[in-house]
Amino acid sequence: MSWVRADARALPFTDAFDLVVSFGAFGHFLPGELPGLFAQVHGALRPGGRFAFPVPAPPRPSTPPSGPSSASTR
Repeated sequence: MSWVRADARALPFTDAFDLVVSFGAFGHFLPGELPGLFAQVHGALRPGGRFAFPVPAPPRPSTPPSGPSSASTR
């Protein structure tokens, strides 16, 4: 195994990987840099390769409180 240190906005790889994984890196880039980052990853992937990265879960729908204090009175 060898280590390569490189700027993610200028990766020194072409068709080199079947899988690229990123954990939490997106927060370190300006929004305008993301298209270039994705283009670099795309170029580093072999045909059919995958890019895996976490995305935040959508917020859960709010549920009304339950229990005796929330019951309506007649």
